[in-house]
Amino acid sequence: MLIRFLACLLALAAASASAKSWRVRATGRAVYDDPDTGRTRPLAQAKVEVMDADVDVNDVIAQGYTDRDGRFDLSGSGGDKKIPRICDDRCSKPDVFVWVELDNRKVAVETELTRTWTVRTETHRNADGHIDFGEFSFSSREGKSAAVLFAKANEQYDLFFKETRQPIPGHGGRLPILYPAVLSAGVPFTTDESIHWPGGDDEFRAMYHEFGHRIRHGQDGGMAHFLNDARRYDYAQHHSDEKVTNEGFAFNEGWAEYHSTLLDRIEMDNYRGFKEVPGGDKAEGNVAARLLRLADRCGGFRSMWLTLKSARIHSYGEFYAALQKRMPGCDKEGPSFFAGVREMQRKLKARADAAQQAASIQEMLARMLRPHKAPEPPWMKQAMAAAGQAASGAAALLRIFELRRTRHEAWMRDAQAALRAHQRAMPPLDASTLGAHQRRRAAFLGEMLRARVASLDATIAGLLREKSGSQDPDLHAHVDAVAARIERQKAEVRKALGRGRVPARLLPASFADAARQRR
Repeated sequence: MLIRFLACLLALAAASASAKSWRVRATGRAVYDDPDTGRTRPLAQAKVEVMDADVDVNDVIAQGYTDRDGRFDLSGSGGDKKIPRICDDRCSKPDVFVWVELDNRKVAVETELTRTWTVRTETHRNADGHIDFGEFSFSSREGKSAAVLFAKANEQYDLFFKETRQPIPGHGGRLPILYPAVLSAGVPFTTDESIHWPGGDDEFRAMYHEFGHRIRHGQDGGMAHFLNDARRYDYAQHHSDEKVTNEGFAFNEGWAEYHSTLLDRIEMDNYRGFKEVPGGDKAEGNVAARLLRLADRCGGFRSMWLTLKSARIHSYGEFYAALQKRMPGCDKEGPSFFAGVREMQRKLKARADAAQQAASIQEMLARMLRPHKAPEPPWMKQAMAAAGQAASGAAALLRIFELRRTRHEAWMRDAQAALRAHQRAMPPLDASTLGAHQRRRAAFLGEMLRARVASLDATIAGLLREKSGSQDPDLHAHVDAVAARIERQKAEVRKALGRGRVPARLLPASFADAARQRR
C-alpha cells in the first residue's frame, strides 16, 4: 500500500515541472470604532497586502489600499512550487491571508518597537478563486486606538492638502505616529518629524492639535532647530489656556490650539467665545483665540499657513507683523479684540498618567511575545506517515521542511528576546532624551534585521547541504526554488535596514493584531 501511494505521488510530480499559478481575488472591508460618534466607521486609505503564507517566507499576491468605504478588491496569482513525491498541484494552492497596515504615502502609525500597526485576518488554506474576508477590525485595545489615530491623522492631512495643495513640510511629507509611547510628561509630544502618543490616552481629538505642532515644527527647521527651541522655550511642560509661560511656548501651543479648531467644533466654540486672561502673549489661550480671529478676517487657514511659512516665527507679535506685511490692514480692529466677550471655563485636557501608559505597553508586549509556532501544512502528517524511510528523496524533502521551520522559529524567539531588551532600555521621552531614544530604537531595528538575515543565511546553508548529498533532480529543483524565495526576502530585509522601517510581512506573525470578524 505504501509503495503504491508513493508511486502515485511520483506520477503526479512528473506531471508538472513547475509551480502552478493560482488566481486569487480577495475582498473585504476594514473598519474601526469611532469613540466620538460611538459608531463603526470605514478604515480608509490603509495599505492592504494579500499574502500567501509559508513556513518561513510569505509571498505577496496583491497590494493596494482600502477605499473611502474601507473596502478592498485585489487580485493576483500565487501558489507554491510542488514538492516532488509529497505534494502535487492539488495541494500547492496558496494559503491566503490579508494584512491591513496603518500606513500609506502620508501617515503611518508605528509602535515604539519599529513596526507598523497591522491587523491580520485568518488564513484560508489551499485556496484559490474569490475569497471574501468579510468585515473586520483590530481586536486589541491598543490596535483599536491605533486605528482611530490613523483615521484622525488622515482626515487632518486631507484637509491640509485641500487648503494648501501640497504635502506637509519636512521628511518627505510623511507623518509617523509612534504609539504607544513612553513619555515623561504622560501627554502627546510632537517633534519636527513624529507625533509620540502615550498608551491609554483616548482623547483622540487632540490629534488635530498635535498635527498643528507637526506642520509648524517641520516648517520651522530640522531636529536640531526643534531641540534648541524645546530647550529655549521649555516645551516639555503641561499647558492650559490660562497658564502664563513665555511668548515662545504660548505661540507654539496657541498655534496648535488654533489649528485644532479647523476640525474640532468644541475647540472652535471655545476660542470664538474666549475672554482674554492676564498674561497677554504669554498665555496660549489668548494667542489661540487671536489667531482664530485673524484667520476669520485675513483669508482663513491658507493665509495663516503662508504667513507662518514666510519667516521663522516664535511669538504672536512676530506672526502678526508678518501677516500685516503680507496683507496690510486685513485685521481692522488690531490684535486686541477680547473686550466684551463672554467668560469661558478653564480647559484642561484629560491625559493618561505614567501608570496607564505602562499597563498599556505591558499588555501589548504580553500579546506580542506569546509563543508562536509556524503552521504545519495539511499535507505534512499524511506525507510523513506515507514516506517514512521508504524513499530517501521524500525523507530529504521532509528534512528540508523541518529545517526551514526550526530556523524560522529560532529567529522569532530571538526577535521576541530583542523586544524585551528594547522595552527595558527605553527611556521616558522628552526633549532631553529624544536623541538617546532614537539611537536605542535604531539599534533595536538593526539587531532584529541582522538576526533575520543570519537566520535566512543559515536556512540556505542547510538547503545546500541537502542538495549536495543528493543526485535527485526534483530535489535540486525544489531547493533552488526555495533558496530563490529566501534570497528575495534577504534583499527586502537589507532594504528595510537601509530605510529604517520594517514592512509587516518581514516580522513575526505574533507582532500583528488579530482581526475581530464582524458578520
